[in-house]
Amino acid sequence: MSEEQGTQEAIATVQYLKEVCAAFQVQLVVYLNPTYIARDSPLEKEMKQRGYTPPNYQSIFQVISESQQFVVPIYVGLWDEGLATNINTPTTGKEINAMRRALKVFNSTQNFGHLAQSFKEERINPVE
Repeated sequence: MSEEQGTQEAIATVQYLKEVCAAFQVQLVVYLNPTYIARDSPLEKEMKQRGYTPPNYQSIFQVISESQQFVVPIYVGLWDEGLATNINTPTTGKEINAMRRALKVFNSTQNFGHLAQSFKEERINPVE
């Protein structure tokens, strides 16, 4: 599955969950937990062989952006327990730190406008 296919699947999943929860009158809270690959794990070797990389922050931004229409709270898991390899860091350290800061604020405020502005100010392309 490509990065774009994964992003579109995530957005479609949020929409589906919103519809199901509405039908059963159940509240929905979405938690996006991007997969990381633990250093020196069997998974690291397999994922490198298969060319897999976890979703990037730009794709996470896109999922949040396009899911705003569903009006559900979305939280992003940001902790890799200090175990992630560099396989999932396609952008520079400065960009990653800026994205993480912006997503952390979004998690606590749910203010998408602030998230979008943060990405714009840091000149981070929300979608690669």
